[in-house]
Amino acid sequence: MERGRNKFGLSEGFTRALDSAINGDMSIQELVNNEVESLSTADRLVSEIRALPDIEKLRLVDAILTDLDTPDPEIDRIWADEARKRWAAYRAGRIPTVSYEDVMAKHRE
Repeated sequence: MERGRNKFGLSEGFTRALDSAINGDMSIQELVNNEVESLSTADRLVSEIRALPDIEKLRLVDAILTDLDTPDPEIDRIWADEARKRWAAYRAGRIPTVSYEDVMAKHRE
């Protein structure tokens, strides 16, 4: 059960508003309008996403991850510097090499 929601998935605010509507302090339309206005865009999207087939959910995940995976020039520069340092150290014989067979054997254990 989500935090701030009852066993029916209703928010605490909606439950209080429902009590007001039942008591005649508010119309049902006002109740619905208040609940819809209180939902954030993310809440509405989550509700819609839960109703989608799994394949559509995967497409959304892919789209979101693609959108978030924007290049960071600073990180790219740091990794490029590191790669150059490692290549130079390898060529100068300052770091040992490990054979493919040794690497694979280690991961088979």
